[in-house]
Amino acid sequence: MQAANFVIRAGRAEDLQTVAAIEQVCYGEDGALPILAFRQYLDAFPTTFLVAEQAAMILGFAIGALSAGEPAAWLLDAAILPQHQGRRIGYALCEHLIETFGRLGAREVRATVAPEHVHS
Repeated sequence: MQAANFVIRAGRAEDLQTVAAIEQVCYGEDGALPILAFRQYLDAFPTTFLVAEQAAMILGFAIGALSAGEPAAWLLDAAILPQHQGRRIGYALCEHLIETFGRLGAREVRATVAPEHVHS
């Protein structure tokens, strides 16, 4: 999927360092997930681990998963580099995830949001 000069694609192992760095920039050291969590997400949810890329630079990511035993899905994590926020990158990533969830049978999408993340 391409929108506004960026491309949304599936995440790859070589993206994990950058994804973890974006998480740290956006959520701080105390709120950021460790790189191991992203490795596990990529292994467990390869079709719903997405990155937004422009000119070979990752601008942000979104990760989701189907819920076990019910037609629902979860938005697990998302972050966009601060200098690229406001360009609808997060919207495009989430839209792509929701479309993917629908194709996979989900009828409802839930989100995990920490109360202190006011931008969520």
